[in-house]
Amino acid sequence: MNTEPTSAGSEHRRLDYAWLILAVGTLCEFGAVGMGRFGYGMLIPAMQASLGMSNTEAGILATANLLGYLIMSALGGALATRFGPRIVIGVGMLVSGVGMVLTGLAAVPLTAAVWRAVTGVGTGGVNVPTMGLVSAWFSRSRRGMAVGILLGGNAAALIVSGLLFPRIISLQDGEGWRLCWYLVGGLTLVDDTGVR
Repeated sequence: MNTEPTSAGSEHRRLDYAWLILAVGTLCEFGAVGMGRFGYGMLIPAMQASLGMSNTEAGILATANLLGYLIMSALGGALATRFGPRIVIGVGMLVSGVGMVLTGLAAVPLTAAVWRAVTGVGTGGVNVPTMGLVSAWFSRSRRGMAVGILLGGNAAALIVSGLLFPRIISLQDGEGWRLCWYLVGGLTLVDDTGVR
């Protein structure tokens, strides 16, 4: 791809589009990675109590998510090269959002682990191509700043989940963790429409 500007106007349009890509990418990181992967820690105690999980079973849920993420992280870049980052990120958002919603429907630890693994696959499909896409659209001098902003989506998700999840859990009499998964899964699916 030729990144050399042909005129001052085309360089300005390219820079505007780069910021749009960064904004959408940050929202993707917020939903799929921040909420799907890191928000889990806030929901573990309520999930354990509701599903009767031991600490080992709760750890298995986290491991299942990480395994799904690692598998797709290894494949995400290659798939983005073959099919294009927009498609891979869009499918990753869809898979991650559906995995989160279905985690909220889990009735036993085993199904929760399966849906956490699915969420991890979606998260891996979002994270690696998004990093590559942002890096491709920003010059070397601005790349570090752009990636820092992108990763700020993860931090924002931790802040939001830390403020929001305990309130939802306390209002729903022990089953609020389900509503949290529906909420963040639904938001991720809505964000997916912005990617497509």
